Amino acid sequence: MNQGHIMNNTEIISTKNGYNIIDDKEKGYIHVSPIPEQEDLEKIYAEEYYTEEKEDYIDNTMKDLDWWETIYNDKYEIFNKYITAKDKKMLDIGCGSGYFMKYGNEIGWDCYGIEPSKKASDHAKSNSLNVLNQSFKNDLFENEQFDVVHMNQVLEHIAEPEKMLSGIHNIIKEDGLLCISVPNDFSPFQDLLTKDLDYNKWWLAPPYHLNYFTVKTLKTLIENHGFEVVLEEATFPMELFLLMDENYIDKPELGREVHQKRKLFDIRLSKYDNDLKRKLYQSLAKLNIGRHIILYAKKVSK
Repeated sequence: MNQGHIMNNTEIISTKNGYNIIDDKEKGYIHVSPIPEQEDLEKIYAEEYYTEEKEDYIDNTMKDLDWWETIYNDKYEIFNKYITAKDKKMLDIGCGSGYFMKYGNEIGWDCYGIEPSKKASDHAKSNSLNVLNQSFKNDLFENEQFDVVHMNQVLEHIAEPEKMLSGIHNIIKEDGLLCISVPNDFSPFQDLLTKDLDYNKWWLAPPYHLNYFTVKTLKTLIENHGFEVVLEEATFPMELFLLMDENYIDKPELGREVHQKRKLFDIRLSKYDNDLKRKLYQSLAKLNIGRHIILYAKKVSK
């Protein structure tokens, strides 16, 4: 591990699995310390993540595809609003099983993916998707330019997010778009649950999750690396179930059950009035409420 040292402009706010969780005023967001070595992280995501930590992820994605496609539709709707060229090219970093790419290809996008997990990338390739089985490196696409770069639940796993964002800036076309989704951690509902209802900080997950963002801290990080955020959205606040004593944290068998309820809410509201659903989640983002954050950012000059 990179030991480093904790400076005066950082504060240890928690510990988990042998790691300090620090509020880093210089970086502007919360992260673990020490940071695992890159080779250890690459081993985790190449060999372990989809076979141990997320062993049911691919099967569950396929079961939930009707719900996922409402999310995919929302994202490509924004992409098409900002990208008006006839030929549109998208890179999905950490593409997992590839269904976001597959959806994009079917509506006219030229989609490429990169995924460190062999299990996940093999699944994507079985659907004839253009996927590289490796981790992202800044020089990997130095001769390519993309209209959109998409990262869903990736940046929280990255040892050097600043370096990655700089590399991404270089491969996005002028006026192109970056879409990043991360967990919304240290949110008001989580604060309420830990302070008033004696929940532990269940969202802390080193060495898998290295970075912890709010809407504000993620927006600042992105805008410090040559992007202008044009839209902020959140997702359904799963913490509502905990506030109503449906404790899926301590009772994992409840997890799938409350997820089904969240799915029903999203699907039904999408069918009734998708604009209403989007306005709801955009309003929640302004309050930093919602289980995940989705930010869309336009490339500008550094």
